[in-house]
Amino acid sequence: MAAGQDLPIIGQSSSIKVGILPNEVSYYLAPNNTSKGYANFVLVQKGNANIDRSRDLLLNLPHFQKKSPYEFLASKGVGYGPKGYISYRGDNTVFTFPDVPTFDSDATDSTILLIFDLIQAYKGEQAIIVSGDFIETRLEGELRIFALTVTPREKTPAKEEYVWAPSESLRSLHTENNTRNLATLSCIWNAPRTPRHLLNTPLPAVTYMYARGLQHIVEKRIRTRFFQENLPIAGVSSRYYSSAFSSGDERHEFSVSVGMEDLEMAVISLASIFAELDTKGAYLEEFQDAKIAIITSAGKSIATPISNSELAEECVSSFLYGTNLASTEELSAFFERRQIPPERELSLFNSFAFALFDPHKALEIRFDTPAVPIDKNALISTFHAAWDIAASSPVQPEIYRKSYGDTLSLLLPKKKGKVSVKSTAKDPVTGGSIWTFSNGARVIFKKTNQKGMLNYGLLLKGGYSYVPDIGPGESSFVGDVMGLFKVSGMSALDFHNMLDANGIEMHGSASLTDMKVLGTAPSDKLELLLKVLLSYSRDRRPDKEAFAYYKECEKLRQERTRLSRDGIIAAIDSTMCPDYYYPATKSIEKLRDDLPERVDSYLDSQFAKFSDGLLVIVGDVSEEKLKRVLGRYLENFTVSSAFSIRPKVEYNLRPGWSTYTVEASQSRIGSGEMSVNMGMATRQPFTIRSYNAFMIASVAMKNAITEAIAPLGMHAEVNVSVQVFPAERLAFYVTCRPCSVEGLPTGIIPAKPMIVLRALRRGISKVSHGTLSQSELEGLKSTLRNGMATKVSQPAFLISAVMMRNSECKDIVSNYQSAINAVTLADVNAVLHDLDFGSKVEYVIR
Repeated sequence: MAAGQDLPIIGQSSSIKVGILPNEVSYYLAPNNTSKGYANFVLVQKGNANIDRSRDLLLNLPHFQKKSPYEFLASKGVGYGPKGYISYRGDNTVFTFPDVPTFDSDATDSTILLIFDLIQAYKGEQAIIVSGDFIETRLEGELRIFALTVTPREKTPAKEEYVWAPSESLRSLHTENNTRNLATLSCIWNAPRTPRHLLNTPLPAVTYMYARGLQHIVEKRIRTRFFQENLPIAGVSSRYYSSAFSSGDERHEFSVSVGMEDLEMAVISLASIFAELDTKGAYLEEFQDAKIAIITSAGKSIATPISNSELAEECVSSFLYGTNLASTEELSAFFERRQIPPERELSLFNSFAFALFDPHKALEIRFDTPAVPIDKNALISTFHAAWDIAASSPVQPEIYRKSYGDTLSLLLPKKKGKVSVKSTAKDPVTGGSIWTFSNGARVIFKKTNQKGMLNYGLLLKGGYSYVPDIGPGESSFVGDVMGLFKVSGMSALDFHNMLDANGIEMHGSASLTDMKVLGTAPSDKLELLLKVLLSYSRDRRPDKEAFAYYKECEKLRQERTRLSRDGIIAAIDSTMCPDYYYPATKSIEKLRDDLPERVDSYLDSQFAKFSDGLLVIVGDVSEEKLKRVLGRYLENFTVSSAFSIRPKVEYNLRPGWSTYTVEASQSRIGSGEMSVNMGMATRQPFTIRSYNAFMIASVAMKNAITEAIAPLGMHAEVNVSVQVFPAERLAFYVTCRPCSVEGLPTGIIPAKPMIVLRALRRGISKVSHGTLSQSELEGLKSTLRNGMATKVSQPAFLISAVMMRNSECKDIVSNYQSAINAVTLADVNAVLHDLDFGSKVEYVIR
């Protein structure tokens, strides 16, 4: 403990202001621009987990007599989350009001008033948390004024000191899911939480780094071993629940999803992996690969905006558990300064793994299977037997000693010369530069302040209709198959492991108009990225073993996908467009065994006309360096005067209104719980004006739906889709699901599906019949302007917008503020009407 007390203190993020109001209520103000015009308002009450009392307050507060608190919030578009407005953390209560429109002073002021009414109702220790877009001095002033209306709150008595008391024997749990053949096996180890007095030291950050390293190593070993043993998987996941998640133990969870017929073999393989790590630990090369991936991930975290919800959650944990509020930049700087010899750090990491893994102590195994009996005791016995065997004869070191950071087999550029920039212009989307090189290749570059990272995108015109002999439904697999090639002698698995070890993300996709290669990379890996793209374009061949394994895994993934919201949307789309030759929905029956060879031929033809495309780079790299490196590499890509012609594709958008109702236990889509789903689509000419009118209409419908379903205890998720080719189409999707009853106002419980459906129809019908006012339109315009301001600050969005402009000739970014301002009430009402009376599909799972 003395050594722990000598650890340095990591300072709190300077962007988060923490203070105490005159009534002894704490406050956390966390400015954040990731959702401009919106903020999350949270109230945390220590030691007040009174469910009935908390629910009563959402129904009746002193300053909310005309409208109850929940009705007021819903009228402002502030809807429930999956848990309602209230969640409970042990003995503590958390009220969360997400996405309050801070551009609406009435909404903001009334939400603050609501929070102080809640504060008045409880005498104990409390904290107000606001994360999002607001004027800090103004908000802080308002809080201090409102605080004068409430007498000082009392300190909540301290809880009993935490004691680490792990179970000495393995525990197990069997749950049932709604799939036909998908089983998920999870191993969860508890670990002692970090002592409170050490939470502001580097110790939690080091623990987090080692936990992430362990996740990386375990997941890679699972994917490698299951591939070698031909055990198909639907997915692998892992999660670390730190001391910030609760007042109890930390947890490390590792899961793999397989077919029911492979459950026993999965138990054996997973037990063997953990036993080997518990016996021999990780090897230096794989640990170094994992560390590079973690450091790169930290760089991406700095470059990736944090959401208002995530930021608020950090403040909640700080107030309840004393966890650190250091910024990602500060933590990253700490690790950059942390110089430990690799062998010494490996020893520390392995000590961490040895302390965690045990076949009995602090371990819980969960089996989530279809509704069929399993012999849980026999599977546990199998787990222990496999662990003992692997521990007595662990895997040979050389299996894991290969460093995937090795890139020597990749192609190098020719040395005969280099191309140069022939002309320069300004890009209207990013505000960056368009460079046309002497061989015809085009590059768009935008320098940003995302330290040490860059986003990239390669667009080549010519979509999946150019894949030879493409069959109906096969197009949905083209993007996946693009990742199943051997590159420069590396298998598909080794190639992706190499990218991962160097911090490079890369994935392919194809549409009717083009193919894309997108991803991120560390700025210092720019030349390696271009070497990878060059090798992929010229030194690639199908990996038959990888494709065969992919097919078996995809069968399981499709079983899982149909249970997701994506599966519901895909089913709605297929109903709207039943005769479409290129559906997004995957059907394994449509996938033919020779698709890799045909995609290989397609890629050859695409890379043979590199000049009929575009390379986009947005990030932290100097213009001079980028031009120099591009000059060496772009010469090696094949350019041609050939160009792609869009195919003529026709399909019908089924008109009218269809309703499907199915029992949850019999539904082939949905997660096995009740949900009410609706999709609406209309064909309209795509202009910047019609696009903005549609986006405004979508927000109007979301707000109307939020208000309509609030009395029914439901929360809504909304998606929009804009299609330019083969037909210009606008689509709106909504899914309504029940909230947790404990988080809802008293008297409100999730309603029956058909009641929800009627309310959903009423909400949409109301807004589609011209009830939107001019003042409401101005508020919705502010919402859209704020949303676009957020998006154009994100590199991935800018790249997609650039590609949309160059491939589909549609620009949604240039002068977007003026375009939004030009939208009229008639424009929005026309879109609302056409959506409501266009193609509509309702899918009710009850």
